[in-house]
Amino acid sequence: MSYICHIYDNSVHDPEHFTNLANLTAFPQCLQSLTEWGPVSAVLKYHASKVYGYKGPAGSIPPPPVHYPFVWSHQLELPPERLVKVVNYLREQRSKNPQYSGTRKTARNIAPRAGARLGSDQV
Repeated sequence: MSYICHIYDNSVHDPEHFTNLANLTAFPQCLQSLTEWGPVSAVLKYHASKVYGYKGPAGSIPPPPVHYPFVWSHQLELPPERLVKVVNYLREQRSKNPQYSGTRKTARNIAPRAGARLGSDQV
C-alpha cells in the first residue's frame, strides 16, 4: 500500500498548495514516516523546487540539501506529443471538477516548465 504525502506540512489547509502536484510524493506504507525526517524532507523540498519550480507556501527556494541524489531514475522525459495529451487531460479534468482548481489570484499554466520531468506514475 502507498501513501500520498505532502512535502510541506504547513500546506495541507491551503487549497493552492494542498492540490499542487509538485507538493505531493508517494511512499510505501513502511517508509511513509520518512517524509517527516529532516534530511528526507529537505531533499524532497529542494527536488520539487529544482524540477517543478515549486517554492512551497512561503514562496522561497529551499537551500540545496547535504545529501542530494545525482540521478532520479524513476523520472522520465515524455515525448512532446504524450506531454500534450497529459496536459490536455489535466485541463479537461480541471474544467469538469472545478472544486479541485480552487480560487486563483492569477491564471496558471499547468504545462511543465522547460526541462521539467514527470515521474513514470504520472504518464
